[in-house]
Amino acid sequence: MLFKSAHYCVALLCTLFLTCNSIKSNAEGFKVTDKKSFNSMIKASEALSKAPLMSRKTIFEHSRVTDVQLSPKGDFVSYQVQTKNEHKKRSSLWLFNTASGEHEKLFTAKNVNRLTWADNGESLFIHMGNGIAISQPWKSKSPILTVKFNKRHHESWLGLDPSHPDSFLVRLWDEEKEEYVVNRINDKSEKLEIYRTKTRFYDFGVNSKGEPIYLSEKNNADGSQGEENIFDISNQQKTLIWQCQWDDPCGIYHYDKRKQRLLMKTNHQQNLTGLAWVDLTTKKVELIHRDPEHIADLAHIHFDSLNANIEMDSLIFSYHGDYLKHYALDNSTQQHIKTLETLFPDQSLSFQFPESTDTANLPWLIKSRINTVSHPQYFLYQPLTAKITQPLSSVVKQANSAVSLMPPENIAAKFPIHYQARDGFNLQGYLILPQGVEIKTAPLVVNPHGGPWSRVTGDYGKLEQLLANRGYIVFQPNFRASTGFGKAYETGTKNDFGDGITQNDIIDGLQYLLANNIGDKNKLAIYGHSFGGFSTLAGLTFTPDLFQVGFAGAPPSHMGRSVKFYHRFQKKTFREVDTYYMKKLVVDWDDKVAFEKSYQTSPDNHVDKITKPLVIWAGENDGRVFVVDVQNYALKAESLDKKVSLFVDPKSKHSPKLQVSFEAYAYLLEKTLADNIGGKFQALDTVKDKALMRFLKKNIIIDKNILIPK
Repeated sequence: MLFKSAHYCVALLCTLFLTCNSIKSNAEGFKVTDKKSFNSMIKASEALSKAPLMSRKTIFEHSRVTDVQLSPKGDFVSYQVQTKNEHKKRSSLWLFNTASGEHEKLFTAKNVNRLTWADNGESLFIHMGNGIAISQPWKSKSPILTVKFNKRHHESWLGLDPSHPDSFLVRLWDEEKEEYVVNRINDKSEKLEIYRTKTRFYDFGVNSKGEPIYLSEKNNADGSQGEENIFDISNQQKTLIWQCQWDDPCGIYHYDKRKQRLLMKTNHQQNLTGLAWVDLTTKKVELIHRDPEHIADLAHIHFDSLNANIEMDSLIFSYHGDYLKHYALDNSTQQHIKTLETLFPDQSLSFQFPESTDTANLPWLIKSRINTVSHPQYFLYQPLTAKITQPLSSVVKQANSAVSLMPPENIAAKFPIHYQARDGFNLQGYLILPQGVEIKTAPLVVNPHGGPWSRVTGDYGKLEQLLANRGYIVFQPNFRASTGFGKAYETGTKNDFGDGITQNDIIDGLQYLLANNIGDKNKLAIYGHSFGGFSTLAGLTFTPDLFQVGFAGAPPSHMGRSVKFYHRFQKKTFREVDTYYMKKLVVDWDDKVAFEKSYQTSPDNHVDKITKPLVIWAGENDGRVFVVDVQNYALKAESLDKKVSLFVDPKSKHSPKLQVSFEAYAYLLEKTLADNIGGKFQALDTVKDKALMRFLKKNIIIDKNILIPK
């Protein structure tokens, strides 16, 4: 079940730059960014003063105030203030009284990830690194660790229990009986077992009496096709009531057993995911809402209650296209949204509502963020008076007084763009333009995202700002395989990684930018991490004359081999992996002919085609892309006398972990680009960066590019 654990956080992001409105229609829901729009972006960026060289430390700093949440009754705002040494993961939890204006510190603890308010507003459920602790601020402020999780056995938080406002649900493992057990735990740490089963499950729901009513499982039967089965479990027996196909990211919001229907998000028989009623008797799907712009899947939904009498006009929907947009069915709520759009022009807004049907008389918490500001701001909005206050401004200022955050005036703007692939498919991405630089002669870095089943958003990003500050244009394409834009977008690659559809989508976007005077065609680089690293290898391999250099972080060199061994690793470590999904979209590794075909079009089979410098970063403890595979690829390139460098971080897994790891990664990236396409560069200080220099020298395995100072 999609419980209320997110406190119904919904969001509305306004358009950041009005210049992007000059666009022409291409197909339903998508627009192609035209030359006039590009010219407006260029003019706005070039008119700014050139940003000074900012230190990597400043660019990578973050706000020490995090996890800001509104209590269910709207009477408090909770927030965390992190200590200076983030690696100890210590933070203080505070409460702001929305009536009195007072701030009160509850406690300081380590390994606090986030918190969830109990529905009754009387307790806080603290998500620790190893379990759930409970704090009752008006009784005993210090948290008490109530339940510990063994992640090997998939023990986890399931969400708040909508039938018991003082309780939450967890999934635990009974070692003796080898069964999964669902426990209800209240704010007094009292536990009650309510369900057990032999098989692992995903969604789980209870009725208004707190009795188990449904769950969902992956279909692991022989010959299955990745379906998700939804069962009625109200009679202590599992009765199949609905089945979602492998390419349907379905999720249940409510099961109305009396009327035999499910309220769920689904893309059943359509491209985009929306909200629908599923009639279990007739098997008909009645669509309630989908993206009015016909671009994005349903991202979030808010409604006031989870009882059997759900009021449709209380629903509020969010869709993440270029930015997250928000739609209310209730006219009054929609009018408040319009008011806030006016009060906060060109900003990203997310809302948290009190858990009450009387939201018009209680404050809303607003999180305001622009992609040209490194951290969010927080406001309280009173719907009755339209009054806005900023209760945490002094807290944020004080908490960040000891750190140097990126000044907003030096942060490069980020624009959404749309373009067509060579086969006519409509694609989306983002463009970051450096300040005060002639755009048509500026070096350009193509930055494919990881996954590949993820996406880039319009939010602030640290590494992209590092590159923009050094004078680079940054292009971040949402190529086919990216999520959130519908079924056709996510599954459109169809086993064609390597020299295929996804790589063509990336190259087509770059060519479209060059045709519109964005970037110098003789100063191009490609950089990415994980799948983005794979795309980097593919870029240097299959378009060797296009890019001057590539930087690949944790790169698989053959997608088929990578998913095959990742799948085996996940099974070995008792983790869940969607076998059918992987085989359907990448390659069936049990099919020798298909597997060999995927290898033929992989970068690993064509190392000899690389002609430009390549720098590779790998984590020694990576469980996704194994370091042995990365090392073998680099050694193969070295044996062919390619200009390759390989850095293996002994402290990291799939991504940089510690501060020195991240600093090393950023230095290598910055140095690589500066040496090959001419951006600005922050050299190492022999005194201040002594520890970093030792770390770099110790862990560089191959350095044909001479990245590390002697």
